[in-house]
Amino acid sequence: MNLDRHRLGMILVLLSGLLMAGQVWADDSGRVKIALHSMQLRSGLELSSDQLEGLSAYLGAKLGEIQGFSVLNASLVKTHYAKHAEEGDPTCVERNCQMRTELALGADYGLVVRILAIGKKCVLTGSLYPRAGSATLRTASAQGACELESLSESLDRLVASLFESGDLGPLAAPVVAKARVEPKPRVEPKPRAEPEPLAELGPEPRAKPEPAAPPAPKRVRQKDGWPNFDLTLSLVYAPAPLVHYSQVSFTSENEFQAKLYDQLGLRSAFEWRWFGKMLIGGQVRLLANERNVLFETGPRLGGLFPLTPKIALLLIGSAGLSFWTMRENNFFCEDVQGYGGVYAELAFGMRYKLNSWLALEADLSAMAGTYGHSGNTNDVEAYTCNHPEGLNMWRIQLSTGLVFGL
Repeated sequence: MNLDRHRLGMILVLLSGLLMAGQVWADDSGRVKIALHSMQLRSGLELSSDQLEGLSAYLGAKLGEIQGFSVLNASLVKTHYAKHAEEGDPTCVERNCQMRTELALGADYGLVVRILAIGKKCVLTGSLYPRAGSATLRTASAQGACELESLSESLDRLVASLFESGDLGPLAAPVVAKARVEPKPRVEPKPRAEPEPLAELGPEPRAKPEPAAPPAPKRVRQKDGWPNFDLTLSLVYAPAPLVHYSQVSFTSENEFQAKLYDQLGLRSAFEWRWFGKMLIGGQVRLLANERNVLFETGPRLGGLFPLTPKIALLLIGSAGLSFWTMRENNFFCEDVQGYGGVYAELAFGMRYKLNSWLALEADLSAMAGTYGHSGNTNDVEAYTCNHPEGLNMWRIQLSTGLVFGL
């Protein structure tokens, strides 16, 4: 069991290192620098040094996913402890030692995370300090089981809770006191002729202070760190829609049922997340094949049902307007028929969150629509084109795409 926990700790270190490597391409100018101090264990919890370093590296990777953050991870901060730790405090757990380390690294904030074992549960607490500050700026906590996998999930919730109250901005650079310069021995100047006195001038005008720039607007986020609005761009595939219609042939009216060619197209949806789980918005969809073009637009209403911090089920419905054209090109008729109507749709799918603003989404939907004939483009030869006056369509479709948090 201990060997498996040791291996899991090493895997966390490797995976977190890969996640942190993906952040180094960004320019650090204007980014918020956070010094991640060594994670502290309390109440006799048994974790090896490799497992503890793995959790610290994973925490640094989660902070690095937040836009605008530059993380000074625990391994980097630890190398500065020896320079600033007081005698009797080699791990630098005292706040005085941590403040000196933050100043030396040029960090804007310092984050201290503690793990406490209470019965069969482990409670994680996080304290965020401003640079060289003794009072906490923000605090948060999360609890769960004491296995490594559960501890990493508790870290996800801790980070989301710690930064749900708004974004952080970089702090002003600390004022460094100038070194004192000893005065040189005074040399008596040689006497010289007195210059002519100048006319007295008024006091030197002072420049008016420039008004402070207005603070940048903060992005509103949900409790899980996701923004309030979703923009979805998807690729849609509808295999062989089924059409039912009646058509007059000479003196009789006959019922027909046929399958159209497969349709392929795009869908764009914009939604507002209400209470973090309900989705309210609208969509636009365009499907086509070599003979048909279908355009649909309407509102969407549904919900997200989280399974894990990254995976959620999706159930959503839509109803709206639909416009359809059909091209006929044969010996008797060469024409484009137009139809207009309404549609209804019910979709079931899944969403996987990649980071705090990007997710993958896939869903399967069932649709029904009814249409009336709206006209054709060749009125002169309309009598040779025998088209139905109304039709019904059923289809299923598969959609997959990306969701952007705005």
